[in-house]
Parts: sequence; C-alpha cells; structure tokens
Amino acid sequence: MCLASNPESYSAPVRCLMLLLALVATACGGGDESAGDDRPLRVVLDFVPNAVHSGLFVAQERGLFEREGLRVELIAPTQTAQPLAQVATGGADLALADLIDVAIARAEGSPLLAVAAVVQAPLVSVMTRADSPITRPRELEGHTVGLTGVPSDRAVTESLVRGDGGDPAGLRFVTIGFTAVQSVSQGTVDAAIGFWPADGVELERRGGARVFRIERYGAPRFPELVVFGSEKRLEERADDVRAFLRAAAEGYRLALADRPAALDDLTAAEPGIERESARLSLAAYAPILAQDGAWGTLDEAVITSFVDWGHETGVLPAKARAAGLADASYLP
Repeated sequence: MCLASNPESYSAPVRCLMLLLALVATACGGGDESAGDDRPLRVVLDFVPNAVHSGLFVAQERGLFEREGLRVELIAPTQTAQPLAQVATGGADLALADLIDVAIARAEGSPLLAVAAVVQAPLVSVMTRADSPITRPRELEGHTVGLTGVPSDRAVTESLVRGDGGDPAGLRFVTIGFTAVQSVSQGTVDAAIGFWPADGVELERRGGARVFRIERYGAPRFPELVVFGSEKRLEERADDVRAFLRAAAEGYRLALADRPAALDDLTAAEPGIERESARLSLAAYAPILAQDGAWGTLDEAVITSFVDWGHETGVLPAKARAAGLADASYLP
C-alpha cells in the first residue's frame, strides 16, 4: 500500500496511527536503516595472533565490539613494517606497534599518536640458547644477532650491549623477520631480538634460553606495545576509537580474570595457535597487562622518561619528543 506524502491529508485518527507507528519503528531501530549496522574498524596487529592479543580476541569472540556498534577486523601483519605503513597511508584505522617505532616514525614526520598501552613494561630483549657461550649482553660482541626488521631493533640491541659495558661496534646483524625462536634454536644466528614473554618463553620451552631484558641494562619501565592511529583518522573516528578501547579494556579484564577461558577464545579465533605455548606466554604477560587494575594506562611522566632514555642511548632520534606522542583521552 502506498501512502500519500503529506500526512496533513489524512484524518486525525489516521495521523495518530501513523505517528504511533513511526514512534514504534524509531524505538526498534527501524527509523534509520544504518542505525543497526556495525561500523567497520580495521586494526592491524603487531605480530601474528598470540597471547598478548588475548583481550582483543576475547572482545571479538564474546561480541564486545559488536555491543559497541563496531565490526572490528583484526589483521595479522605479513611484514614487520605493515602496522606503521597501514596506519600512515590510511589502510587501517588503528594498529599495534612498539612505542619506540611509533616515536621514531613521528619524529620523522608521520603524525602517529599512541592512544592505549597494551602492556606496562618493556618487552624487547635479546635471547640466546641456554647452552650458548654468551652469558651476558657484552659477550654478544663478534656474534651474529638476528633482527626482525623494525626500525628500532639495531639501536635497542646496541644500547643493551653498551648498557653492559660492551662495544656494539663488534656486533654482526642479519634480518630474520619473525623467526627468532627457530633461528636461535636451530643455530642459524647466535642470538636474536624478540619479546621475552613470547619468544623467550617459547625458546625456554624448546630447550632453554638466556634472555637479556633491556630494563635490566639501563632502560626505564615503559609501555612498549601500544595501540596507535594517525591524528587525522583519530579525530574523524574519535567515538569509534573510544568504543574500541572500551571493548578492548573489558576484553583484557575478562582475560585476566579467567585465563583458560581467554585461551579458549584465542584458539577458537586462531586454531593454529599451540595452546600450551599460549598458556605459558599469557602467564608471563598477565602481570604487565594492566596498571592498578586498569588496561591501557598511559602515564605522561613515564612517556617522558622513555623519551629521555631514547635520546641518551640513541634509540630515538634527537627530534623525538614526549609531547604529542601519546594521548590518554581516548581511554575509558
């Protein structure tokens, strides 16, 4: 049935009925065809899905993103530079990356901004096999160290050796991508850079590891893995970014409250994940996934301390600045 376009042409009872139907449709979401549509949000992970991403997959599997009106796509990178490149070029709305690399990119002119901390401590480390003759960072001199290929790897490794009184000029570097565990365990390289709660834990599981963590050789405590975006996209999609972080914070809260259930969600989304490895890794990550019970916290003083350390060690370029590097206003 086709109704006339002018309601005033109808009698009062009919107008009342039409008004009532319109109110019911609006209350049910039918007044706006797009109201029930989930808003797409592309998020590039820093690495293949693993335990550190557990809260995001909890949020995905339990419909927390959908509850916020979002249709979130969690994308595993195929190249080390993909998170930074995708956000910088507009191919993704948000991404996860090392705060060091976000700071370097920003110093070089890319308007990137960290909006949440995934962890509250440094992760990057250099690791060797337990039976290696290398027992401390300065003994890496003259040996081959595998790098992932992200911009900060070399400078971080050099700062680690220097912090132990060694000379980084004697290091030999080779890019191995995301194969630290395999490359070290098989002896392809003498040591490799990686995250201690992931690569270090897995290497230990495969026969033993020595892990040299940067905070034990001069680095301050800082949130190494962060969620970030481009300033323009963050402004354009501020409400969606806040909605994503609300759901993510709840996802991580649930993951910490029930780690076995979180592993169920992670392995359901990514069946290729080896559960025991993920269990050990999540146990290592758990103490640093929140600060005072809150996920995502960005502390201005901590960011300043991080940048100062970066300047002193050469990990960050001189033009890197703490101001404007992170913005906590998007957090719940």
